[in-house]
Amino acid sequence: MPAIRPMERVFRGMVAILVVLAFTIVGVIGGYEYGRRSRPSDAHIAAQRGSAVQAAVDRAVAAKGRAEHAKRLRVERRYAAWVAQRWHVRLENAVNQAHMDDAAAAARAFRRGRASAQAKPKPG
Repeated sequence: MPAIRPMERVFRGMVAILVVLAFTIVGVIGGYEYGRRSRPSDAHIAAQRGSAVQAAVDRAVAAKGRAEHAKRLRVERRYAAWVAQRWHVRLENAVNQAHMDDAAAAARAFRRGRASAQAKPKPG
């Protein structure tokens, strides 16, 4: 094998450095372009933010609607219980009044019967 002269050695070293430098530059440019293109645009970020805000508002409105519905159901149950209790009181009062009217009618009938029994002449 022939000996490599110093100029040839320098030239080979410079070619090797240039090849490594070329690959490094290509890698750096590729990485820069990949990073620049993979970053979302401002319009895309704004659209994502808008849809996230809209979703949060929708969830909040739905939660408030569920809470108001539950509150409305509680109020309706309380009102229905109050109406039922009031109806039971009125029914009880009506039954008590009917009993008192029946007792008064029975007392009048007893007094009339007693009065008519004393007014009739006794046979005999």
